[in-house]
Parts: sequence; C-alpha cells; structure tokens
Amino acid sequence: MSVCQSKPVVCALLIAGLSLSSVALAQGVHNNQHLRFTQEHGITFSTIGDAGNPAYTYFNINQTASVGRVDYEYRIATTETTVAQYARFVDVYRHFVPQNEAINLAGNSLGWLGNDAAGSPAYAIPSGWESRPAYASFRYFARMANWLHHGAPDLANASHDTFAVGAYDDTVTGTRTPGARVWIPSRDEWVKAAHWDPNRNGPGEGGYWLFPDASDEQLMPGDPAMGGETSAGNAVEWPSEQFRPWDVGSYGDVQTPWGLLDASGGAREWTEDRGSPFNTSRLVLSTGRSPTELTPGDQLYRDRIELFHVDSALASGRYVTARFAMAVPSPGVLGIGGIAVVVLFRRSR
Repeated sequence: MSVCQSKPVVCALLIAGLSLSSVALAQGVHNNQHLRFTQEHGITFSTIGDAGNPAYTYFNINQTASVGRVDYEYRIATTETTVAQYARFVDVYRHFVPQNEAINLAGNSLGWLGNDAAGSPAYAIPSGWESRPAYASFRYFARMANWLHHGAPDLANASHDTFAVGAYDDTVTGTRTPGARVWIPSRDEWVKAAHWDPNRNGPGEGGYWLFPDASDEQLMPGDPAMGGETSAGNAVEWPSEQFRPWDVGSYGDVQTPWGLLDASGGAREWTEDRGSPFNTSRLVLSTGRSPTELTPGDQLYRDRIELFHVDSALASGRYVTARFAMAVPSPGVLGIGGIAVVVLFRRSR
C-alpha cells in the first residue's frame, strides 16, 4: 500500500511541498474535515475553522471560568518557532536593535558574538540547535511578529518601523492592533487549536479533549522511538536511560485535532494574555523544559486544558518560545504569492 493510500493527509502535504515531520496523524486529525494547511515565510500553518465553537468551562479559585471559544477563522503554526527561524529575524533586526538590548536579543537560543565590523551586534546558532525551539522574551517574539506582518523583509527593505509597529505598536504591553496579519496567539486561540475537536462526540458534534493529543489521558513521556508521546516530564516522570529529543516535530504521530505538533513537551509557549493588569507578565501554556539537564521539565499534569503559567514578558532568560498565529487570506489570495495551500477532506473509515 502506498503512502497516498494509507495516509492521504501525508500524501497531500508532500505534494504541496510541506514538511513530512508535521503531517503524521493523530486520532483527532483523522476525523477533522476542516483541515487546511498553508506555508508562508518557511512556517507551516493550520487553518483553525469551526468559528463560534463553545468555550470549555471549568472551576477555578472558587469561580467558574471558560476558555477556548473563538468566533473567527485564523491560522496557527503547526510547530513552535525554531532557532533557525528566529535567527532569520535576528539577522535583520540586529541592525536596528538598541545596543543595550543586544545580549537580550540572543535569548537562550543564540550565541552573542559582540559587534561586527559595521558596529552591529552579531550572533551565531550553536551547533546542532537549528531545529530546537527558540527561547526568547515575549517582546522579541512580538517584534518578530511585526517583521512577519510586514512580509519578513530583508535588510535592504526593512526600517525601524518594520519591527516597532504592525501587529503590535507596543511590544511591551503586547496589545494586538486591528488588522494584524501575524501575531502571538491568545490563550483562547491556542487552547482551541490544541484541544477543540469539531467531531469529538461524532460527526459535527464538537467537544474538548483534556490533553493536546485528542485524548483525555496524560501523554506518556519517553523517547518517540520507544513509544513515548511527549518530551515533557520531570526527572521522576521521565523513563531512566531514555533519549529525550530536542528538535521540534520529534513526535510526529502525536498531534492535536488540527495537526499541531509539540502542544505537549518541546517548550512552554507565550500567549498574548496578560498575567496581571498591573505588570508586563503573560500567560504561558504547554509543558516544556530548558536545554540543560540541570533544570527538570514540567510535570505532565500541566498539559491539561485549564492550566497555565505566568511569566515576565521582558525576561530574556526564560525558556519560553512562541508559535505564531496568522490571518486567513481571502479566497482570491490562496495559492498565489508564494503561499502553498492544500485542502484536506474527511478521511473515510
């Protein structure tokens, strides 16, 4: 049996020229008739449809809370931002970044080399880190969103405003501007893409899964070659003597109902949501770990739909990444302008 017979979604994406690492199937992906993937700026996006889905309601600190309702279609990256993708942004922005921020721009992903001959900060990707999640503060991912909003221009076509305005006119407060084309997802947008299944309870009967792999059971930590489902897990939870992968997309068979990878494990992820109205903190979702064995990974239960962390938007030493969201192009734009598009229909059983 050919791959096109056994895995039609994989086949369709290969024909479209998208990465095989982002197309293996999970339970929810088999059933999702809304699946549609596009690729822009080297990033694969899944279109999140089923607008107006109900929210997930839960009990939080003596009151009822809800999360996950989104009343519009949007796109979201199937993987977390990689070090190589972040480095493309940095290679342009380094010519505009204030000198007192030069070392912070490196985050926990790039090596800072001081200034080059022209006086601009210089950076390098550590050997073998190209496909790892990029760790940086919220404000630099917000400036990267602005750069992507303007079409990811090269140095010859960039200016200070390329990074200062666009999706966010203030990359500290992180308030999304009307008409933003690329942005850091809200908590609702992230949760919907990770947990909402439009066919959870049967055809057309949507619902939420507790964990981001179309299941209600905690993911199993471990080497994917040995049946592991996530790179998350603290020192007690992780199987002894098993390899813990670093690269994004390492668990290709573990996906959300919308085809997202690494919604568990990989790294923690920024959202736009404020952690407090009185400071610059942001809500952080998913489980992750630092690139050093000295810092244990998150406990697995933190992958549950209702849980989140809070972290400072300005801190550059945090091991937090982002996966970008993007506006859905108008029908007349699909398939042109360098956008690779494939529409996926429900798989028969």
